[in-house]
Amino acid sequence: MRPAPTLPRATVTFMLTDIEGSTHLLQRLGPLHRDLLAEHHRLLLEQVEAASGIRVSA
Repeated sequence: MRPAPTLPRATVTFMLTDIEGSTHLLQRLGPLHRDLLAEHHRLLLEQVEAASGIRVSA
């Protein structure tokens, strides 16, 4: 288990995302949906880190 990150004492921005039609995609793709969701999270984390942000929770 990773230790919790040290959080900054500054402005905090919360980002919530959704994949449009995810329920339909889950039904159509079955187990492949997991790969799609993992790629969604990977892309988001890449951008958060590029902006010097940190992910607190997935």
